Amino acid sequence: MDGTVAYAPRAGRGKMDFGYEVVRLWERPAEELLAADLGVVPLAMLGRLPEGLSLEEGLASVAQRMVERLKAEPANQRNKLLTDAYLLAGLRVRRDVAKKIFRGVWAMHDSDTFLAILDEGKEEATRSAILAVGEERLGSPEKSLVAQFNLVTDLDRLKRMVRRAAKAISWQEILDTP
Repeated sequence: MDGTVAYAPRAGRGKMDFGYEVVRLWERPAEELLAADLGVVPLAMLGRLPEGLSLEEGLASVAQRMVERLKAEPANQRNKLLTDAYLLAGLRVRRDVAKKIFRGVWAMHDSDTFLAILDEGKEEATRSAILAVGEERLGSPEKSLVAQFNLVTDLDRLKRMVRRAAKAISWQEILDTP
């Protein structure tokens, strides 16, 4: 991380050199990042927080300022940036704290990224339910079957598989659920 990159895919056949500035976000005031170009705004969650506040209070303050800054932006862009900020906050605090900080930011709940994260969680929880119910009835599944269940991403199908697991006579019967 010396501020330079040199790239030559094949010796003697061209090369690319460029320089960059290493930016240590934690050294930059969050306010500076909030005032920067729009794409930089979520990075304020990683910036130096206002003095005299706890970590949670500082992040909540930055999140509130971010919401104010983004109010005038189109909803889809605002939602994406708020989701990015929420995810970045998770690098500094536990998920329950990040959730508390962003609880009032309802616009984020319309973000495709945020909704995709929720869907992934629902899929994982439903797969766990299938395995728990199936294991209770049929014993532990083979690793290859678990791998096949992990490939199923259709949440509606996974829900049908949970219902099937309650009455199935084999793991394959559950897996064959349309």
